[in-house]
Amino acid sequence: MPDDNIDDARLELRKRIQAHVEKRSGEVDGVRLNKARHLDPCLRLTPPQKAVADNLLRTLEPSQKIFRQSRTETFEILCANLVYSMQPLIVPMDNRYWLKKGQKLSSTIIKDINLLTENNYIGIKKGNPLVKRYTRIYRKKGFNMLPLRHNPGIDYKPDRYVILRKTVFKGYKYFVSELTRKREQKKHVIKKDDTFKPTPETKRVTDILRKYWHVCHEHQIELDYPGYRVEPLVTALTCSHTNDLHHGGRLYTHTYWGVQQLESGQRHYIRIDGEPTVELDFSGLSIRMLYAKIDRGFEGDPYTGVLDDLPRLNSDEKGVIRDFMKKLLQSILNSDEKADAVGSGNLEIHDKCKKKDFKVVNILRRHRISVSQLVDMFEELHHPIKDYFYSQIGLELQYLDSRIALKVINHFNQRRIPVLPVHDSFVIQSRYADQLLNVMSKSYMSVVDTQYPCPIK
Repeated sequence: MPDDNIDDARLELRKRIQAHVEKRSGEVDGVRLNKARHLDPCLRLTPPQKAVADNLLRTLEPSQKIFRQSRTETFEILCANLVYSMQPLIVPMDNRYWLKKGQKLSSTIIKDINLLTENNYIGIKKGNPLVKRYTRIYRKKGFNMLPLRHNPGIDYKPDRYVILRKTVFKGYKYFVSELTRKREQKKHVIKKDDTFKPTPETKRVTDILRKYWHVCHEHQIELDYPGYRVEPLVTALTCSHTNDLHHGGRLYTHTYWGVQQLESGQRHYIRIDGEPTVELDFSGLSIRMLYAKIDRGFEGDPYTGVLDDLPRLNSDEKGVIRDFMKKLLQSILNSDEKADAVGSGNLEIHDKCKKKDFKVVNILRRHRISVSQLVDMFEELHHPIKDYFYSQIGLELQYLDSRIALKVINHFNQRRIPVLPVHDSFVIQSRYADQLLNVMSKSYMSVVDTQYPCPIK
């Protein structure tokens, strides 16, 4: 049986088991308790849901007239995690754990978990100190604050606005290529949190992103997608560096409802205070930053030259392959050898096929084009900057585009106007489009230190 069929069969079996347990016990997920995760102290509730949580706390403990802020905030975070997580949550039930220095939650979480359990809102599986296993909890059907298919009122407040992670090589990931039908490999790297000593620059970035959080929360930022109810979006940003504070640094949103988690077609329906928005995008930012390094400009679209050499493709096919090539370019810039870049491209296709997205593989098969050929065409088209290919310069370029994004955000922070970055594009209320265009252009020229502008569309 092919691997995909095995995965589908396991998923179907998992659904049947869960449906049986739900019907028998009323538990939303009481099955795979070994698949648990720790509480995320950054998860919060939107104001309407926070009011629901506050009322729930008063219902659980009616004799308590006044609650300390640490208690209500810890209970809010607990509720947000229960609403958000589709997996059980790991919660130590030892006071000494929560009284340790640096803990962000109050030890009252133990009392609240016991109250929720007694009232049948959550299920609990006691821990076992002999095997060093913590207690795990999971919500039951009774704990249903709002429908879970859309944002049930989740917000996010970072505890750290600047993050440093180091890359750790874990060997190779092996897979069967959907194009060649051969076994291929891709370097497997994971990122682990690392500590760093704050610098004037990290403090400046923290100040910008903290102010940005407050600016966005002065406005209603929502997705108004046709046919669906309006739902709030998560806008909080963190700056994530890789290996040191001068590489990476891209800005990311979090949770399923983060602005950056939306598909490009969905972002058109973002509304700020009920007003329509527009998205402006740097065209070919990475390529143009590399040409700027050799004091040259690049005219036209950096991918069109490759597509023009493939006249057999129709306009729809070119659009699909262009999107794929944008990801392939990042693989070229982040790899240290061509084979790994090709492997990344083939793995991208493999992952798409696992998600039942066969557009790219069908087009490449139909026209007998390999990922290796596309890489060769990239090299030929951009031969003036070929020395930067396979040099792992991608993280350096990410650092530059994050500096550009921070300049843009800081400009609009000063005016209390929310601007939503999606790496190298920005979403803003339509009435500020001209102002955003001007600020993006000036920020690019300043950070990259070039006389050659980057087109914005």
